[in-house]
Amino acid sequence: MEEPKHILDILIEKVSEKIGKDIKVYLAMDDEDRELLAVKRGDEERGLDLAQIVNSYGFYRIYQSDSEDEAIDRLAENLVKSINSMLEEAPTEE
Repeated sequence: MEEPKHILDILIEKVSEKIGKDIKVYLAMDDEDRELLAVKRGDEERGLDLAQIVNSYGFYRIYQSDSEDEAIDRLAENLVKSINSMLEEAPTEE
């Protein structure tokens, strides 16, 4: 019997499907041992605090969604917007 996918794996899959092909999304830890949702584009790497993402999921699930799937979809859409904004604000190499 196959083990069900972890909710974070599902979230990463959904974000990866909706974001540009040149952007990789994965779980990582920074130098201070904080867990991150890492975003890599070329040589540029940034991260979003995983604790904040988990809190956001809880908010979506409790207040704005009727199901776990709907909450994950809303969170994935919000993360894609956040990632795109974060990457747009990043300094570019010239």
